[in-house]
Amino acid sequence: MLEYNTLQQQSKEQRKQQLKDQSLFASQGAASAAKPTVIQLPETIEPKPLINSRAVQSEELAQLADYLKYSGMTGSQQVQLLNTASGALITTITAQGSSNEQQVTGSQAIRDIASSLVKASQQGLTSDQLAKLKEQYSLEEITLIPSRQAESQTLTASFVYDNKQYALATVPTTNWVSIASIDLADITAVQQAAFLAFTAPILALAIVAVLALLYITHRASAPLRYLEDTAEQAASAANLIALPRGTRETVALTQTFNGLIARVKSLLNEQTIVVEQLNLLSKITNRRTFNEQDIEQVFSEALDSARQILGVDRLVIYRFKADWSGYISHEAVTSSWTRALNKEIEDACIPTSLLDAYQKDRVVPTSDVFNAGFHPDHLKLMERLQVKANLVVPILHENHLFGLLIAHHCATTHDWRQTEISFMKQLAVQLGVMLDRVTFIQGRELQAERSQLLRDITLQLTQGDTSEAVLAQLPLVQIRQMLRVDRVIVYRFDENWKGTITAESVGADFPRALGAEIHDPCFEKDYVEKYKRGRVQATPNIYEAGLTECHLNQLKPFAVQANLVAPILQGKQLLGLLIAHQCSAPRNWKQSEVDLFSQVANQLALVLDRNNLLEQKEASAKQAEQLAEEQRQQKEALQEQLVALLQQVEEAAKGDLTVQAEVTVGEIGTVADFFNSIVESLREIVTNVKQSVLQVSQAIGEDEAAIRQLTNIALEQAEETTRTLHSVEQMTLSIQAVAEDAHQAAVVASRASSTAESGSAAMDLTVQNIQNLRSVIGDTSKKMKRLSESSQQISKVTSLIERIALQTHLLAINAGIEATRVGEEGQGFGALAEEIGELATRSANATKEVEVIVSAIQSETSQVVEAMEQSTAIVVEGTQSIQNTKQSLDQIFSVFQQIDQLVKSISEATISQTETSQIVTALMEEVVQASQQTSDSSSKVFNSLQHTVEIAQQLQTAVEPFKV
Repeated sequence: MLEYNTLQQQSKEQRKQQLKDQSLFASQGAASAAKPTVIQLPETIEPKPLINSRAVQSEELAQLADYLKYSGMTGSQQVQLLNTASGALITTITAQGSSNEQQVTGSQAIRDIASSLVKASQQGLTSDQLAKLKEQYSLEEITLIPSRQAESQTLTASFVYDNKQYALATVPTTNWVSIASIDLADITAVQQAAFLAFTAPILALAIVAVLALLYITHRASAPLRYLEDTAEQAASAANLIALPRGTRETVALTQTFNGLIARVKSLLNEQTIVVEQLNLLSKITNRRTFNEQDIEQVFSEALDSARQILGVDRLVIYRFKADWSGYISHEAVTSSWTRALNKEIEDACIPTSLLDAYQKDRVVPTSDVFNAGFHPDHLKLMERLQVKANLVVPILHENHLFGLLIAHHCATTHDWRQTEISFMKQLAVQLGVMLDRVTFIQGRELQAERSQLLRDITLQLTQGDTSEAVLAQLPLVQIRQMLRVDRVIVYRFDENWKGTITAESVGADFPRALGAEIHDPCFEKDYVEKYKRGRVQATPNIYEAGLTECHLNQLKPFAVQANLVAPILQGKQLLGLLIAHQCSAPRNWKQSEVDLFSQVANQLALVLDRNNLLEQKEASAKQAEQLAEEQRQQKEALQEQLVALLQQVEEAAKGDLTVQAEVTVGEIGTVADFFNSIVESLREIVTNVKQSVLQVSQAIGEDEAAIRQLTNIALEQAEETTRTLHSVEQMTLSIQAVAEDAHQAAVVASRASSTAESGSAAMDLTVQNIQNLRSVIGDTSKKMKRLSESSQQISKVTSLIERIALQTHLLAINAGIEATRVGEEGQGFGALAEEIGELATRSANATKEVEVIVSAIQSETSQVVEAMEQSTAIVVEGTQSIQNTKQSLDQIFSVFQQIDQLVKSISEATISQTETSQIVTALMEEVVQASQQTSDSSSKVFNSLQHTVEIAQQLQTAVEPFKV
């Protein structure tokens, strides 16, 4: 038996599996692949023609139609006889009888295939020619079956073309071909699952047509009437055979007839087996399974039915554990053989390479286990289970090796047929699909539970308003139960990255770790930054993870075998770790478990960030309120200091130089200090001026009396001229002293003026500082406004998220409607769409909460900006007050300048007095020569002294208001 398979527009591996599952005539292992690629029937003695070359009469064709009608033709089934030599269509027979159809069904493609079939039966057909034929007409698969009975031979072919199933059979020693066909739409869904199930009847129909034709064309022979009766009975029952009788041609025809009947019988038997297999696979496919109990029941029933169909002594499922050891989890065995159910089987002969091969869908048929070169330990296992032959097929679950489906023949060895291998593979695939379906259902339920857990955790965490309160609200017990782990802890860090277990949920069989302090010296250097970036670490076995000996010793008291670690983050700050421990044994963490744990940590981080944001908001509000209060107090204090300073300046302006301004902290205190210095300088100057004026007044009073006496007795007291001259000299000395004092007063006045000017400069500096303060407040106000604008951007983003959530919700509603329209098959998708809708609703609600928070931030920011603008106005008012103070100081400076001018005038007057006294001295020296001149000079001196008295009185009047 040879098979040719053509693959077109499909992946090689996928189509290979499909053909293996569908083809009745699959190749028998590697040996079949090595057979010649030319279909060539064996050499045989040239038979005599079984059909005369004369034309078949219409009466004979009518009889052929009756025979085929008795064979059970229904629906779209039909048979056509084609003469490939002439291309003429001899007849068309349908379920209703003969037809006048003149066109071959399938047109030129069927003619070419029929001609190739006749050529193959006579000369042979190369694989290249067959491949060209397949490619030309896009045939997905064609099967050619040569057979030989005595001196006659025929060749059959079956294939699908143009939505029809065809079966062609050559008529021995002729160029005729019987073409049987049926529409694919008339084939049941179960029959479509395997190639044999629908090729066998149509192939049998084509062969029966050949038999009937052979009979009709040889009806002249009496023995053929016997064959006619047999053919009529064989049309409805394939268990009959015809006994050879008559001539050599009749005997040859009978042998061919019996061979074809045997072939039909074989095909029908194989069809029956395939139908049973398909019924079992269909039953498994349609069986509703939701949990492990359903799987156990279906596995048990499926193994028992499959064992009976295959006719094996034992059929088992060998299930792998996590460490790749295994046990017999399910078994169907006859009562005469040893049971292996639930037995631990340590098979050292399953290396990693073989497991990888099973993972890639390797099938191992062994016809004789004791001559297969197995390992001695494996042979002992076979002896213990009384196995003579076995067939091993992998069961894959979610693309991973779940176990092995193994068939045992215990009574004798067995050559495994391809149909048995194909059925075992299909059964293993169906079992794997069932496992996947149950896992999907359970995963969906588990996902729903986990989603509910995340909602509960989030609601519970939001009840805490501080980091400590949030971590205290973390439901560790629920997390441990959901993950099915032995311990869940919260591990908090201090400022030196030393950790303490602050919360724990642990099973009763394992030690408690609450309060334990664990310090890993390498943590800060190797892991802190990784966890800050959100790393979630799953360790299946801590003793194979490369941990330090110190770290392992710290974990050993708590019986940790595997762990799952996620960071607890608040912003960019790593507060601690959320850790799950598996203590009973090492554990291969599933991605869904890692995702759940990561989601819990993310929810915890979101709540912590939310609380941190609220705390920052409250702190900002308090800080703004405190700043406003401080500014108000500063303003009031500044106003009080300014009022006090103005009062003190007002008294000084009235001439009270005894006042002292209170020196306080700040700019006003500096101004007060400058004011005190100026007043002190003024007090000293005024005191000196008063003393000088008093001395001048006294001296002038004394000189006035002497001059009067001189004027009255000028002539009489000439002798006293010399004494008067001496007095004048003394007066000259006094005037010079007054001039010196006036010069000192001018220096003091000039210094006071400079001091006043320095005070004015200090006031300017104060005004500049206040203006800088105003600028800082203005910049802060701008930053707060930019913060408000940023919050508005956040509000826009949240609006966008809300629109996306609304669109997602609409898509989920549409998906749910579509799933409802589909019916029961879309229930799972509908549930998923409903969950997506709920998630979109929750996203929209969360977005609204964020919008409320952002609105609150914008409101608070606006208030802060308004407060800063008020502060700016207050600073402006303070600046204006200081400007007024500066103007007052400028007035004081003007007064000081006037004093300076007066002192300069005094100085000039004293200089003039000095010159006058010198003149008087000269005159007194000439008195001796001219007394008359002395009298005149005395009058002038008297007048000058009188003028000096007036000036002294004016100066005294000017300094009299000053209180020192």
